[in-house]
Amino acid sequence: MRESRPPATLADAHAHLDGSSPRDLQQALEEARAAGVEAVLAVGMDLESSTETVHLSRSHDFIKPAVGIHPWNARDIDAATYESLKALALRPEVAAIGEVGLDMVREGIAPPEVQRRCLTRLLGLALEAGKPLNLHCRGAHREMMDALRSANPAHRGTAHGFTGDGAMLRDWLELGFYITIGRSILGDKSAPGPEVVRLIPLNRLLLETDSSPRYWPDGVRVTPAAVRQVAERVAEIRGASLDTLAQATSENFRKLFGAAS
Repeated sequence: MRESRPPATLADAHAHLDGSSPRDLQQALEEARAAGVEAVLAVGMDLESSTETVHLSRSHDFIKPAVGIHPWNARDIDAATYESLKALALRPEVAAIGEVGLDMVREGIAPPEVQRRCLTRLLGLALEAGKPLNLHCRGAHREMMDALRSANPAHRGTAHGFTGDGAMLRDWLELGFYITIGRSILGDKSAPGPEVVRLIPLNRLLLETDSSPRYWPDGVRVTPAAVRQVAERVAEIRGASLDTLAQATSENFRKLFGAAS
């Protein structure tokens, strides 16, 4: 019997690696390597976590850092924070501006007008830095489309954790964005339907875990190694081989964020 082996070219296009103990982080990265993960985009949610992602990338060659202010933290972007974030964004090793965006679903976070102001500043930063975006968009699809369509020059980047329908997918694709499919595809009711997953062009598809080596509130520990489960499910839905999907999505990752160091 042929021994099963993981594909050699998996990439996780959205993970949270900050705030972990050295032991948990090391275990998470070892698990990822064993699962065939060769690249991870580590995203920031505020200035502190963004700074940490940059530091992590210096000691782990397959981590690509992204820096940003999550819409949940939009109140935090005062002038000093913005200037510090800008200094990070302009560093050559930083691969993207993220996680940034709009969230009109979650309660108790920054008011919509505060989120909009924060997003406007960070869209401008992405253009100034010449970096792609890693966008969080919940309950604000039309507003996000308007913001991106009004930009000149045009933005590029990813629709993080896509859970929309076919019409939403077409909007993102028309803007030239990549679509990331995450762990919702493993059984969450918010997952995009199989027919939508099959509509994503292979050259615009990315995979992600939105993971953290820390335990989430429900007690589940998820690491970038889980991108293999996502890949297996997406390959099944699309009727593709796992190796074909892994190679294509890893190549898409390199095109957008650059190769591992």
